[in-house]
Amino acid sequence: METLGEYTVQARLTSGPDAELILGRSADDSQLIIKRLPIAYRFDKQRRQTFTYEANLASKLSHPGFRNLIALSEIDGELVQIYDWAGGQSIASLLTTCRRHYKRIPIAIGFVLLRQIVAALDELHNRVAEDDSLPSDLHVALRPDALNLCDDGQCQILQFSLIPPPSITRSIIYSGEQSYAMYAAPEQCVAGPIPDFRADFFTLGMLGFELLTSKSLFCLESGEMKMSLVNRRKIRCLHPLLSDVDPDLEKYDDAVIGLLQPLPELRTGQLDTFRSSITDAIAHGDVMAGTSDVCAFITEMQNLERAETLRESVSDSSSKPSMMSTIAQYNAS
Repeated sequence: METLGEYTVQARLTSGPDAELILGRSADDSQLIIKRLPIAYRFDKQRRQTFTYEANLASKLSHPGFRNLIALSEIDGELVQIYDWAGGQSIASLLTTCRRHYKRIPIAIGFVLLRQIVAALDELHNRVAEDDSLPSDLHVALRPDALNLCDDGQCQILQFSLIPPPSITRSIIYSGEQSYAMYAAPEQCVAGPIPDFRADFFTLGMLGFELLTSKSLFCLESGEMKMSLVNRRKIRCLHPLLSDVDPDLEKYDDAVIGLLQPLPELRTGQLDTFRSSITDAIAHGDVMAGTSDVCAFITEMQNLERAETLRESVSDSSSKPSMMSTIAQYNAS
């Protein structure tokens, strides 16, 4: 079994060119999140310093949208951040379960989750703006596999970095980090200016579409050529609207489209519009849901998964020939 210092590696939660998140187990049998730098930057002096700043920022966060930092440690010369872990599942896992069972996340619950995510995003931006000792760059991982949905109905951001959003290279596409490339903004995918925090707004727009429709904005296809096709669609705004999936969502089309603008300058100020749309939808009673409804939906999906697993196990066992029939066939031959 793979280990990292004193920790046993149980699973890799998410990875990208900004960081890798690992679910580990300590010597006292408690589960923890271990955040480490990509291998190319683990001993880079400047990136290690920024990593220390990120730990400092994380230690000051007291918001339900984040896990608690336990320690900034060094393992075999490598800096790692250790966070507590209370279980849950990724938003990506929830979406996959819904699609597998032809279910849809209720619109009301989609809005509740988006409100939680935007509130956590606002908290991060405010903290960075208030602290002059921190780098001004901020990149927040808002793709579904980097967001954790706790069993109590709270959605949490697991990963952020005090660096500009990384550009997408061929090595990223072929390194198994397809999710990162899929949810990257257009300016991360082409040569030109260094992307800034507005790239995260594009990712938020993609996430908003998925949480409100339970459908992918772009087809998840592998291969550099197919990824290039997705990037061209991003640049040309060749994607469906919310109302194309559900006419009842037409009033929210503009809020999501604003975040999905191909040019970052066109996204400036669009987070305020998106936030207002979520707030208005909840305040005016268009959607009525709370964390208890989120918990109930999580339980419903978990029960569907258990039932499917049980059916598959029963099907597998019934398809296997019995011992007596196997002996009879052997004797007959």
